[in-house]
Amino acid sequence: MQRRAAHRRGAIVQALAGLGVTAAIEGEAVRLSGHGLARRWMRELPLREAGRGRE
Repeated sequence: MQRRAAHRRGAIVQALAGLGVTAAIEGEAVRLSGHGLARRWMRELPLREAGRGRE
């Protein structure tokens, strides 16, 4: 079970890297970097609108 969860966290980090978001595994959590998130937020209008409470 733990091996499967670790594999899943690794797959999440790889998928986020493919989107240009820096992520790291810290224990059982996947932490995203603010810099990578800010870059993605600036690049995608739907994501910015969702952050403003609009859909």
